[in-house]
Amino acid sequence: MTFPAPDVTTLEITDANDARLADYRALKERHLNEEGGRFVAEGERVVRRLLASRLRVRSIVVTEPRLRALADALADHARVDVPIFVVAPAVLDTIVGFHVHRGCLAIGERPTSAEIPADARGVVVLEDLVDVDNLGAIARNAAAFGVGALVLSPRCADP
Repeated sequence: MTFPAPDVTTLEITDANDARLADYRALKERHLNEEGGRFVAEGERVVRRLLASRLRVRSIVVTEPRLRALADALADHARVDVPIFVVAPAVLDTIVGFHVHRGCLAIGERPTSAEIPADARGVVVLEDLVDVDNLGAIARNAAAFGVGALVLSPRCADP
């Protein structure tokens, strides 16, 4: 399937058991991280942020309506090495094991080192913060105040 933008090709998948979708099957964030430093981005806004970041995107899986909604971001950030899988909503739900109402997921790779951008306005360092709700609240507040980086110790909750 050719996408309306140049240099962006999509692959239509109708079989939920397709091996290319292994990272999305019964999503377990911890499992992805332990096996190779990957994470899941869910929803249009988060996938847009991932595409605009310097992080590597391994793949994207979307429904047809989300593909159209992401057209500009995909065209602006066309990466020839990123497969874009288009699936029906029912196929997506079968792949991940629950209803994905946002219709858009991506697998990204975590940075291998704690690189802090040179232009970071501020940095928040968290050590051994294990409560995901507290971590989320801190991350949202840091973003609201324009903080450029979060640095987490190895025993922190996974953001």
